[in-house]
Amino acid sequence: MTISRSSHKDQKSYHSSKDFFISYTHADQQWAEWIAWQLEEAGYTTVLQAWDFHAGGNFVLDMDTATKQAKRIIAVLSEDYFTSSFTPSEWAVAFRRDPTGEQGILVPVRVRLCDVEGLLGPIMYIDLIGQGEQAAQATLLARVKRERHKPTKAPAFPSIAHTRSERPTFPNALPRIRNHIKTLESPQDSFSLNQADHSQESHYPFTMHGLQKGGFVEDSAGSSASSESASKATTASTPPLGTRLRIYDTHASYVVAVAWNPHGSRIASAGGDGTVQVWESDTGQLLQTYRSHPWRLAKVNWPPTIYTIAWSPEGLRLASAGDGTNILVWNATTGQTLALYQGHSGLLPNVYAIAWSPDGKYIASACSCTGLDKTIHVWDVTTGAPVKRLNASYGFINFSVLTIAWSPDGLHIAAASGNKTIQIWDAVTGQHISTYQTHSGWVSHLAWSPDSKWIASAHTDCIAQVWDTLTGRSVLMYHGHTDRVRYIAWSPDGTCIATASNDRTVQLWSPRTGNHICTYRGHSHWTTSVTWCPDGTRISSGSNDKTVHIWQAK
Repeated sequence: MTISRSSHKDQKSYHSSKDFFISYTHADQQWAEWIAWQLEEAGYTTVLQAWDFHAGGNFVLDMDTATKQAKRIIAVLSEDYFTSSFTPSEWAVAFRRDPTGEQGILVPVRVRLCDVEGLLGPIMYIDLIGQGEQAAQATLLARVKRERHKPTKAPAFPSIAHTRSERPTFPNALPRIRNHIKTLESPQDSFSLNQADHSQESHYPFTMHGLQKGGFVEDSAGSSASSESASKATTASTPPLGTRLRIYDTHASYVVAVAWNPHGSRIASAGGDGTVQVWESDTGQLLQTYRSHPWRLAKVNWPPTIYTIAWSPEGLRLASAGDGTNILVWNATTGQTLALYQGHSGLLPNVYAIAWSPDGKYIASACSCTGLDKTIHVWDVTTGAPVKRLNASYGFINFSVLTIAWSPDGLHIAAASGNKTIQIWDAVTGQHISTYQTHSGWVSHLAWSPDSKWIASAHTDCIAQVWDTLTGRSVLMYHGHTDRVRYIAWSPDGTCIATASNDRTVQLWSPRTGNHICTYRGHSHWTTSVTWCPDGTRISSGSNDKTVHIWQAK
């Protein structure tokens, strides 16, 4: 059924009885409109302030009429809903009519993380957090019916014979995911890089970011890593260290960025195909494909490269950037763009580095380009307004910051340019604090330790370093890689560091001693990024072979 907003039916007075009144705050208007649309498409009638309250009307009287005439009231729950001065009076109408909940007049729908307390606490709510659009639609429509949710088929008898060690996948709904249980070579094995392969790769065109970090190369004929039969893991024991658990290979080009969300349930990946893909870490099910970054040359089918992605601290939003000056912040569940920052400028621009503040209110970003603006921008995520600029001036013409990292305690911002330095600023005042002199012309990536006392850096001369932030001195150098180190990440407990390199490996090592722990050799081309699961048990790594691998880290 198609509903036209301009139809006579929609224009007539809402004083007639309606199925649902949607109670929401302005911050959740997009959610409210989506919910109302889904309900009306399913045959229900709704009253929504954004659609039904008109200029010249009396807001208080309109609200009074709407809540009285609606058979049921949907409360769109979020932190903003509970801090609003107006919403309590709206849901209180339904609570007064049905204090025991027998009639289901009040229908809370949680769309953003929040604690449901007080009188609303005992009322069962519909939870849409973390669901894709189709799943959220199905959940919403099924739950508002107030019908018994008895399955159409008999449940399996709960015997040992019917238990599974792997979650079953939904038929025809998943991308091409290969599940693997494959143990790595011994950490003591020597590297087996094919130098001829590297010479072949040099014939591909590199972007500036590729030159600085070691290049991006697509594999031949559009194929990803070699296909292997999926192993059936029937044991509940923890797989050995370095065991490959899954391969995600739906990207059409090289994978540059991988990020695990703070809850551990989803992974985002991006690269040369111009998309950011969000998928379930346990099943590999694709939940969202974000395509809002402008193409470099649409007429010749030339998509942008997305160089950097970052989850917000609460795990509901993603920030992404790449070719051009745009930085986009969007809802990781719905794909709805929430903010667009266009404050950067310059010729041949690329944004390689973004970092969230720990409270999720600000983003620090830098645009590498030819131009006069040689600063790191700190801006408000809600309004898009610039807050401060950090002077990272480097180079007479070109300016390139490859990495920015915001300390977990929120006090400092670190960044590295091509002038052999790592610079630290006070995140509150913007004052420059210190400069660390490195041995390498390019620092590919930076990462703060979880306690904000140390900084780890990845370098293009095959090494990684650990820095003491109190003294500004390098306290450890790791020499395990044989090619450029592109990415570095601390384990959540701070006891291990993972580094990704052009030698096609990801290596785990101790930041205290520098001792090598494990080498993962599953990728067929350069490894470009690495991220830890929040519980520290697994790692996800991206590669030029167009795949993302998940493997056992503990």
